[in-house]
Amino acid sequence: MQKSGTFSMLIRQIKNQPFFSAYVLKCGVFCIISCIIFSNDALCLPANCGQTGTKECSQMEQYKGTCTYDETSHIATCYYDPGAGGCRRCDQFTSIYTHKKYPYTFQYALGQASCYMVCQPKSLKCPDPMNPNSADGIYCGLFNPDTTTACFDTECQYTDAGNLTCHSNPDDPCRSFHKSGTTCVSNIKTCTGVLTGNDRYIGYTLWNAAETASNCCITSCTGNYHWVKLDTSQQPPIDNQCHDWPCGECVSNTMPCSDLIEIGCSYGDDTDKYTIGGNATWNTDTNNWDYSGCTCSSTEIKNGRGFHENCKYICDATGTCHWDNCVVTDIEYCNAGYCVNSAAYSDGCVDAPVGYYHGAPNIYDTNNEANWECQPCPLGSTTLGSGRTSINQCAMVGPETGASDVTQFCDNIGCFTLPAGTKIYYAGNEALQNGTQ
Repeated sequence: MQKSGTFSMLIRQIKNQPFFSAYVLKCGVFCIISCIIFSNDALCLPANCGQTGTKECSQMEQYKGTCTYDETSHIATCYYDPGAGGCRRCDQFTSIYTHKKYPYTFQYALGQASCYMVCQPKSLKCPDPMNPNSADGIYCGLFNPDTTTACFDTECQYTDAGNLTCHSNPDDPCRSFHKSGTTCVSNIKTCTGVLTGNDRYIGYTLWNAAETASNCCITSCTGNYHWVKLDTSQQPPIDNQCHDWPCGECVSNTMPCSDLIEIGCSYGDDTDKYTIGGNATWNTDTNNWDYSGCTCSSTEIKNGRGFHENCKYICDATGTCHWDNCVVTDIEYCNAGYCVNSAAYSDGCVDAPVGYYHGAPNIYDTNNEANWECQPCPLGSTTLGSGRTSINQCAMVGPETGASDVTQFCDNIGCFTLPAGTKIYYAGNEALQNGTQ
């Protein structure tokens, strides 16, 4: 008994020291608590909370059924309060702030400071990177507590980064997270950059297992730029790219027509003989280019050679485009069968009209008007159609079969009348030349 008294005195002296807590062992709710009992004294150190005393509330008759102690889990519900001369439950007779928060204690607990709570793993919520304006976050990780218990008037601590596990979902990389210190951060990070002036591109980079960021996946553009989705072959190297956010590029709303139009307004084979000018503008209503500001000029004209300009680029509803409405300002020659209608010089070389013809030009004599002018058939004759190339295709033509004879012309000898259904060619037979008879 002398030994027991001496040990009890030593314990009391230690408990009265300010550094007593340094002697208290940390233990979770499910730790096995070793209690060394000498005479009527006991020393139990679970949860590193409070002090031990000599009273075991669960063994006191008046508290049976109210105060309990579980020998398996070593969890008690009551502590001995020397000031009140009795036992109190940890979840009763305390402030609203603490009575539910610290419901447990340990055997032979002394004072309210011996009450503690169980620290649970904490489920973390983070802003939804795919819906950043949403007030509700999404699950992003689990943080286990530093210790399994927290003593009275203290909080559960979550400071050990080794206890943090961040949510990673390979099937939904846009809603996956990685660890940064003691927090979970989204695998998506906003990236932005300057285009020109105040114009910016905005997108995201995606964190990967190698802990490196991918190239910026551009998702929108500001100012005088519009966003265009990239082709599959042009995709940047982003692992498991987010399908909701396809990558694109920023294109200026004003572009030189020569950068967009691949066909020229030249009618010859030499593509170096045309020049495309002007700018195209992006139409935000139709999401397409407006080519009304585009022009083209060329030294190759249709059905001949010369110079035309101010051609307009016209597109139909199917998206098929061509140059049209060109203004011819200079002509060197027209090809055989084509000539210049003096009434509409700007139209260039057109089919020789009925009653006219145009033969092969002298391409080396570019100042000879005969190279482009329409040649009329001799008086009293005409052609049977447009685009004729020779005087041999001019003819005197009688009325159609069954009609009355028609007087064609008169001279000082008399009048010449063609019978109905006859044709007399001025210098040859067109039908024979064409092989139709």
